[in-house]
Amino acid sequence: MGDENQTNFTDLNRWGLSLEAIADLGQRLQQFWRFYGQRTRDTRQYGFSYVSGLLRLKSDRCMAGIAREAEISEQNRQHFMSHSPWSGRATIAQVQDAIMTRPELEGGMLLLDESADAKAGDQAAGAGRQHNGRLGKVDQSQVGVYLAYVQQQHWTLWDAELFIPEGWFAPSQAQRREKAEIPGERVFQTKIELGWDMIAQAQAQGLSCVAVAFDSLYGRSHGLRQQCDQAQLEYYADIPNNYPLYLTCPQVEFKLGKRGQPTQQFRVIGAPARPAAELAQSPDLEWVSLTLRTTERGWLGGNLPASRSGVSMGKGACVRKPCCSSVNPSAFATPSPMPPSPATF
Repeated sequence: MGDENQTNFTDLNRWGLSLEAIADLGQRLQQFWRFYGQRTRDTRQYGFSYVSGLLRLKSDRCMAGIAREAEISEQNRQHFMSHSPWSGRATIAQVQDAIMTRPELEGGMLLLDESADAKAGDQAAGAGRQHNGRLGKVDQSQVGVYLAYVQQQHWTLWDAELFIPEGWFAPSQAQRREKAEIPGERVFQTKIELGWDMIAQAQAQGLSCVAVAFDSLYGRSHGLRQQCDQAQLEYYADIPNNYPLYLTCPQVEFKLGKRGQPTQQFRVIGAPARPAAELAQSPDLEWVSLTLRTTERGWLGGNLPASRSGVSMGKGACVRKPCCSSVNPSAFATPSPMPPSPATF
């Protein structure tokens, strides 16, 4: 089993890569390493050897293993990772400036997602029992919300925020927050709120992007979709299989209160909503096969049914635009006109 895993690890087809795609990888890594150097007490060699170890080692890709491979003191390596003098926010700003100054990167797409790292204890900033998508379960983890930028074959991080569970902001946790160096002005925000703040900030900075995409955690949020609409930002969102969809825009009738003012109670007039999975069985849908992107397990793709007639989403929100949904594992919705060719996705 070990030999088989090692063979798969080095198989370029597993990663969706060709020899041509990685021919200059070492040179690009060197350029990346030089770009983020410091003028005083340059410790870039630690960062370079860390990334190099992650790329080259077939196993034992931990701090100790990488330090041994690079013949660098494990203590120095750990100190570099734990007490780096770099400002994370300043580094992100440097990445953003680099993207903004390259005309060939204009007109890309933003991708909003989260990623979790398992933690043995609860003292790391934001650590707690929460959903870890990488493990597929609730576990002791630290979760970050990330906004990436993609333009053709260029992928890069645009922005990121650490998600801090609400329990961390209880008055009794003040000392814990201080020990974890959480800024005093930080307040609790949901992952969706953190995501929208980063998207809005990217727009305010003048980033040239054509759309934003996010998975079902964010796609099921009526508030986030509404904010994208109001900002005139095209979006593509996963939605759960049981999410209610309307083939025609429903009419919403609100119950009036004692003074004749609308209340929050309402009823939908017209054809009832249908779950996305049920709607995906409609004979009116056009099925297309798409190869979407590469993953660590190989190429990701599947058969998707596309609707070119108006489909509206639930919670009283009428999108009046097409959607595309997949029966398994989720549905996919967008308020924007379908592109001429499904391959655009």
